[in-house]
Amino acid sequence: MPPEPETSPHRLFDGLLTRSELTTETGWQWRTVLRREAEGLPVIKLGATKLYPIEKVRAWILGREPNPAPVRRGRPRKAA
Repeated sequence: MPPEPETSPHRLFDGLLTRSELTTETGWQWRTVLRREAEGLPVIKLGATKLYPIEKVRAWILGREPNPAPVRRGRPRKAA
């Protein structure tokens, strides 16, 4: 009888990143991740744990258009 293949308990979570892993991969700080979540970054909540699906996060990042610099309104300031 052939030996049973080893199964990893983490196999269920293949393709998902923790917040720590996401910050390492993107270079974002954890506060930036929270802001991105508010902007629609895909996240899966398991109790208090948040996991980020790699492919959906990649598509979300690539699908975002860069934000142009805000346009200043009002009168120009006087030079000192």
